[in-house]
Amino acid sequence: MPMCISKYDDSQDPEDHLHTFNGAAHVEQWSLPVWCHMFAQTITGPARVWFDSLPSQSIDSFIQLKEKFLRNFGQQKKRFKNANEIMHIRRKENESVEQYMERFISESLLIEDVPEQMKVSSFINGVRHTQLQEKLGEDYPKGFDVLMDRVRAFIRGKDTSDRAREWDSRNS
Repeated sequence: MPMCISKYDDSQDPEDHLHTFNGAAHVEQWSLPVWCHMFAQTITGPARVWFDSLPSQSIDSFIQLKEKFLRNFGQQKKRFKNANEIMHIRRKENESVEQYMERFISESLLIEDVPEQMKVSSFINGVRHTQLQEKLGEDYPKGFDVLMDRVRAFIRGKDTSDRAREWDSRNS
């Protein structure tokens, strides 16, 4: 079994698992009858219980197995949110700017069709860090990648100045 295929336990998106499995099966050049047998090796927990409960010889092809798998585990599929949801991603009280940035990126991936400037505005409004907001407002970023580069530079600068202040206070 290729190392890139992790075990599916029904807590992830089943389509992601099938996509990874499908790619590996093509690379390994397995014949289609082998796919079902190999797929069984990639599931665990509730998914394994489901598979083992299938009546003997009830699956005639990988396509049929795939359809039954998706029908059974489809509720685990990632749900994409409305574009307006991006406006509700806000930095939490005890969350660092870096943690917020990482969370914003991962949450925004689940929101489809968000215009670039809406993404930039939402991040800046949600960051709740006056110094960073002022700095970004001086030269408004033209795109999300530019924004992320500036936020990373701000974080590096803040870390450097914090370490310098710490060093100064210890050596005073």
